[in-house]
Formats: sequence, C-alpha cells, structure tokens
Amino acid sequence: MPSLGRLHLITDTREGRDPLAVVRAALTVAHADLVVQVRVEDSATDREAYDLTRRVLALCASYGATCLVNDRLHVALAVGAAGGHVGADDLPVAAARRVLGPTGVLGATAR
Repeated sequence: MPSLGRLHLITDTREGRDPLAVVRAALTVAHADLVVQVRVEDSATDREAYDLTRRVLALCASYGATCLVNDRLHVALAVGAAGGHVGADDLPVAAARRVLGPTGVLGATAR
C-alpha cells in the first residue's frame, strides 16, 4: 500500500507557475514522506492532465513518493498513479472506490 506521507503537495498549474519545479524541490526535502496531488485547472484537457501527471509520477517514483490525481480518476488509472481525490461535485465516494478498486488510495472533500 502506498505511503500517505507526512507532507502533501497540491500542484498549482495557473499561468506563470512551474509545478514540476515545485515538485522537484519538495522531493529533494521530503523524499518518501511526500504525497503529490496533481491538480490541473478545469480548462486543462485530459491530455494535458495526463502529460503532467506522467511527468510528476516519474519524479515521485524516483524518490519513493506517492502520486495522486485530483478529480480525474481516469487519468490516475491511465498513468498508474496510487489513487485520486474527489471533490464535493465529483463522483460519490462509493462510485469512485469502484473506479479505483480496493487498493487505490482515495481522498475526498469532507464538507
């Protein structure tokens, strides 16, 4: 089972931000204690989300860190991420669990 880490980092893909540089920097400090949650802007295509997640996952793998994907469980499955996170307006938790399977890490907004 993937580690849930001591530090969670959520990527920021707004214009002018470099999420890969931030992930690299965090990994050099936190290593396997880090969980990176890939979150892209709503306007990002699935392909853009996939490409970023694939790159983040490769960085995480080299440090033993855990990679999750926010809102797009199909992207998490496609790249082989440890799991995902669903928000209040996304799939219900029970449905998301069926998508990820019993071993995938699943987080959910709790408001």
